[in-house]
Amino acid sequence: MPHVMQASHRVTIETDSNRTLSFKEKVRRHFAKGHPKDDRAKHLTRTMFVFQAITQLYVSLKYLVPYIFEDFDPWTQYYIKVGICYLCINAVANWLCVMLYDTSFQRTKDRPEYNVEAVCENNPDHFVGRIENHYKNGSLSSSSETDEWSSGGYCVTCQMNIPPRAHHCDYCKKCILKRDHHCFMVGTCIGFKNQRYFIVLAFYSTIIGLLGGYFTGKYLYDVFVPKSCLSDFVLPVTFYRMVFGDIDLLTFLLIYHSYLLVPMGCIASIYFVSQMIIVSQGLTIYEIAKKVDIKCTRPVNENFRSVFGDFWGLNFLFPAQIIFRQREDGKSWDGIKIIKRTKVAKS
Repeated sequence: MPHVMQASHRVTIETDSNRTLSFKEKVRRHFAKGHPKDDRAKHLTRTMFVFQAITQLYVSLKYLVPYIFEDFDPWTQYYIKVGICYLCINAVANWLCVMLYDTSFQRTKDRPEYNVEAVCENNPDHFVGRIENHYKNGSLSSSSETDEWSSGGYCVTCQMNIPPRAHHCDYCKKCILKRDHHCFMVGTCIGFKNQRYFIVLAFYSTIIGLLGGYFTGKYLYDVFVPKSCLSDFVLPVTFYRMVFGDIDLLTFLLIYHSYLLVPMGCIASIYFVSQMIIVSQGLTIYEIAKKVDIKCTRPVNENFRSVFGDFWGLNFLFPAQIIFRQREDGKSWDGIKIIKRTKVAKS
């Protein structure tokens, strides 16, 4: 039990200290963590995103814009380049926010009923015994069983009570506030605190993917296709010929980008449209997939403000969390009521 006290104390201290960290320090600590073997796919995806963003921006500014808009005057080309930089900066900023904003439900000292590991020196088994007895008597139910909306649920894995609409993620190994889904492309769960950034990221990824794919395809079709064969567009063959000097680095990057841009734009557009529809209804993907019967009485505008904050349209111009924060706390929900929660499999 003393080990439990020390572990709980460390978690609380780390949680409290993270609130006062600067954005730069959060970035440093986030990427300074160890990379377990089961996270290799996540970090590979993130590395590919960074490589794609840097090389795509360089190729676009250096080659694509001057070639495709060669008939325009220099000032027009300059403003087009500024627009491309604006798109890339917003996409990267929202991508970082999706990863760095922790949307998990944290144990806190001021709410001991949410912490099954909470103890005191005089009676170390007090809280644990109380929760176990309540759980056996049925007054506290598992999050996978029928329960009341106001009481939330109980996560067996984390061994704590969780608020309504919070669910455990097996990949993140945490309970996520208003869990929507786990995104393998970003490598984290999408929930209450980072859903707004995920939607905006999907919006910018759609524009960058489709426009970038068009510009890249046009450049390759005009410059490279007339003097190439079909096998040159098979990526392993392209890399092999680039290594031995038959294809230059620029052409390899353009072919590599063409494999990512259009699929990325199409997938991002599906995510963006589906997320906007779901948010307008006040639901989450998890609740739809698990067929949770929810009644939302709030107007559409209030549902968007719940996710994006006030003046929610500004989020698509810059990360508006700096000015307009979300009004809710991710634990209580006005205007939303669960009618029935059926027994479902472990999330």
